[in-house]
Amino acid sequence: MRRIVPVETNPAHLLSFELPVSKSTYNRHRMLHHLAGAKMPFVGAGLAADCRNLDLALNSTEEVVYLGQGGTTLRFYLASRLLSKNQIQIEVDEQLKTRPLKPFLDALEMLGLNVERTWPLLIKPGKGLKSKVHIPSVESSQFVSALALVGAFMENGITIEWTGELVSKSFLNLTLEVLKTWQISYEFEGQRLQIRPGFRLPDGIRMEGDWASASYVIMGAALRKQTICLKNLSENSGQPDEALKNMLAPLGVQLKGVGPGMQVECKSPESNLIQQNFSDCPDLAPTLCVWHLMQGIPIWFTGLQTLNSKESRRLDKMVELLKNMQLDVAVGKDHLYCPDMNPRFPERYCAETEGDHRLAMAFSDLCLRIPDFNLSEVESVDKSFPKFWEEMKPFKIISR
Repeated sequence: MRRIVPVETNPAHLLSFELPVSKSTYNRHRMLHHLAGAKMPFVGAGLAADCRNLDLALNSTEEVVYLGQGGTTLRFYLASRLLSKNQIQIEVDEQLKTRPLKPFLDALEMLGLNVERTWPLLIKPGKGLKSKVHIPSVESSQFVSALALVGAFMENGITIEWTGELVSKSFLNLTLEVLKTWQISYEFEGQRLQIRPGFRLPDGIRMEGDWASASYVIMGAALRKQTICLKNLSENSGQPDEALKNMLAPLGVQLKGVGPGMQVECKSPESNLIQQNFSDCPDLAPTLCVWHLMQGIPIWFTGLQTLNSKESRRLDKMVELLKNMQLDVAVGKDHLYCPDMNPRFPERYCAETEGDHRLAMAFSDLCLRIPDFNLSEVESVDKSFPKFWEEMKPFKIISR
């Protein structure tokens, strides 16, 4: 446990912050550059651990690769093995082994890959790869995105069909936008996506700051009524977590494009009952949960069905936090209601994050309400925002 101590700010000063590049966008372009045999352009220091792990795996000549905690990293790398002639073993963090994977492995085997399903996974090259696959249970849009990224490099392309509603469809839309920059041709209708073979290496790619990472900085500024500038955040990025823009206005937060970044201005919330749907942006839920808690705004959250299959049982941890603040909570698989928001903040609190980077960052501003606030596994932020504690020094520090 480490104690988090708030830093007194001066609202009259304009503070500037640098965000990590969007790991969702980076990993998609990184996959395509690898498959095309092209060098990935340098996009700046401070890459998220998920991005670094994908880099290392794609460049590795070892017989065993380690992919860490990243669900995207694992699924994208597995898809890339469709085009490899070498055998490989894949090891991951223990928690990642519990996340949905079986339907995706089934799909890879239908396409011709050989998979031995005990950890570490043993992946053997297939023969006579097929160009059509059906996924009966799409528990993550990453299943479809991973195959779509590989499709243009397969001899006959790939046709992907699935059953049921696509979870987090906005992330597949991001994949398709990236394919467009590579002039990769596709047809997408209903529950069918066809990727045709062929591509054209883009003249350049634009890497923007990460909107999920921005949410923690914006919350920190808003709770302090501090005007800030996010130097590398794009107003129209196409990232699914850009949905944060539409959630902020009722909370009294205004974003304004300034040069290559965004300026954040903070006022008082406009409403005492704000409904939020996180179906397309589940990573924002912990941030908004803490925001509502600290502002005393009732929680009416939906679209939370994937949260308990993240790096931790994220929804359960949010409920635990609210209950520890002596609040009554109604919770289901996909929703969280907390109508009476009169929290009782204790003098001392220890928040267990189970190594979940998003919980660590979202919970950290509880130090503004809890004098002796302690947080576990503060280093977990490396997964998505390696310089989080350094960037947040104007707002809070880790006490030694």
